[in-house]
Amino acid sequence: MSLVKSPEMTPAKTAANQANAHLSHGPATLEGMERLRDANTVHGFYSQAEGEALRALGEDPEDFKTLLKEVMAAWQPAPGFEARLVKRLARALWRCERDDRWQESVAVRQVQGLDENVARLTREAEARFKKTQAALKWLVEATKKEDFTTGFDEILAFGEVFGEDPKGRIWDMLMILYRLVQPGTPERGKAPAGYEGLQAMPDLPIAEGHHRPAVRRELRERLEAEMEARKVAHEQELKDLADTANPYYRTTLLAPTHPQAQLMLRSEDSNFRRVERLTNMLLRIRAKTPPPTPATHTQYEGESHDVDENKGP
Repeated sequence: MSLVKSPEMTPAKTAANQANAHLSHGPATLEGMERLRDANTVHGFYSQAEGEALRALGEDPEDFKTLLKEVMAAWQPAPGFEARLVKRLARALWRCERDDRWQESVAVRQVQGLDENVARLTREAEARFKKTQAALKWLVEATKKEDFTTGFDEILAFGEVFGEDPKGRIWDMLMILYRLVQPGTPERGKAPAGYEGLQAMPDLPIAEGHHRPAVRRELRERLEAEMEARKVAHEQELKDLADTANPYYRTTLLAPTHPQAQLMLRSEDSNFRRVERLTNMLLRIRAKTPPPTPATHTQYEGESHDVDENKGP
């Protein structure tokens, strides 16, 4: 019993419904009927026009006709039931090849995705390397000047390269940078109001007099060593990205991790078993059936087993 109360049908409404029903009986033109037939194309198994199903899947019906002729020529089936079995065998073989194309297309998409990701990571690595090297080179050139003194611009450039929480050797370089603040004017190293990055003035003794050139030289040497280390690391990063083109790496990538991997494997196994069953059935029939006489064979050769261009597996 319906839970929705139907509206009361009046004679006028009934007549209007009947009139509307007569207005359309489906497509009447050739183009309309072709569209309706194409609407039944699901995946090429139950379409009314299987040749068009093959085209919709990017397959050529002529290729299937060639396969069917090859299978017919190999088995030379008797007309009727045996010929139908051989045609089913051709369809099963075609679906096996479709499974191969399916898995290969998934593999190609995975590799394309890998290549796009590697290209993006390479661009980002190049941009990051150029930016940091430019900042380091600017600091190195600045420290070559005899009157070099650390200001907020230098501290900001240092923070952009090494981040706002330096540790280890980077922290040591930052301390040297702080020691080169101009003596007597600590404000020159102070951060502007609102700056939340590196603190501009730790409690350190500022290098003065004849100590400043040695401190400045030490800072420059450390910056140059850092530039060289980053160059080596960048080259290794690019090499690691380039190694993704290695066939062993790509084989690992193509492991059955795709969401449809199990479905693809089941489809491949199912179609292969279908080929096996049909082959065994034909062999059993051949074992029980005597070979055809020349007359019967001539009669069979005269019959046409060409597949219609609108038929397919």
